Amino acid sequence: MSPPVNVTHAELAFHFSMATTSPELDASLVEMGNQVVVREAIKSPFLLYECLAVSARHLSILHPDRQDFFMRQSVQLQTKAIAMFNATESVDESNCVASVLFSSILNRHALIDVLANRDGDFFSFVDRFVQSVLLQKGIRVVSKEAWPQLLESDLRPIMKWATPDRDIGTVGHHCDELRRLISLTAALEPSEKEACRGAIHYLQLAFDSVTNPTPGKSAHQIVYVWGIFLPDVFCALLKAHRPEAIAVMAWYAVLLHQSRDNWQVGDAGVFMLNSIGDFLGPEWAHWLEWPFAMLRDGLH
Repeated sequence: MSPPVNVTHAELAFHFSMATTSPELDASLVEMGNQVVVREAIKSPFLLYECLAVSARHLSILHPDRQDFFMRQSVQLQTKAIAMFNATESVDESNCVASVLFSSILNRHALIDVLANRDGDFFSFVDRFVQSVLLQKGIRVVSKEAWPQLLESDLRPIMKWATPDRDIGTVGHHCDELRRLISLTAALEPSEKEACRGAIHYLQLAFDSVTNPTPGKSAHQIVYVWGIFLPDVFCALLKAHRPEAIAVMAWYAVLLHQSRDNWQVGDAGVFMLNSIGDFLGPEWAHWLEWPFAMLRDGLH
């Protein structure tokens, strides 16, 4: 008797592409990435299951009439992928490429889910966002441990392309008013202000990359990895729902809105900024003048 074929899993496998999980990749890197993913997924089932999971997530957007079905598939496959990865004893030369691919795809998948989830109140949204940031930070640890091996692997071109130029100075002035407000507030301790300034630094780097893209880099890449670089103290402020940290998120909402054509983002920027405005209330309106002006004026 011939073994059964799971047609759904075949559909998900045929649909998967690095262009789906990372639409900002250029065509040559997509082709190379697809080849590496196929090779590594066969050896490391946790990567295979996560590829199927994010493929199902994308199909849930493309086919609204089958949205519930594909969403269930996505959750089930992602849960299985995480369990398999957690059962892996260590990240070493034999599985470092698969582990980093898995972690980066899972990170993007988690962010997609957070941005799309409108259940509950704004507190719930912020809590889910913080959880996704902690996941991103875990990915950074995996990548750091495996970095020497990755630079010798087939993944080297994508890793170099995807790594933001974090050490360069900022040139734009999109966040000047936000920096000023953070400096003036009496509600934050010096260490908390410094953490906010760290988060703002990467926001300005992101605005700079959109305004003046670096050749060979994606203008929107840092939008998806901003959470990796957030200081722990800033994450704690977010977790505590401190209004100053929530206000910083308004600038991130503008960046998301600039990426609204990406299926992974959609109207998340508008939703986030409106939710922040409702949460902070009229007394914080002067903090949010610039973000709301950017959305109102079409980001010009």
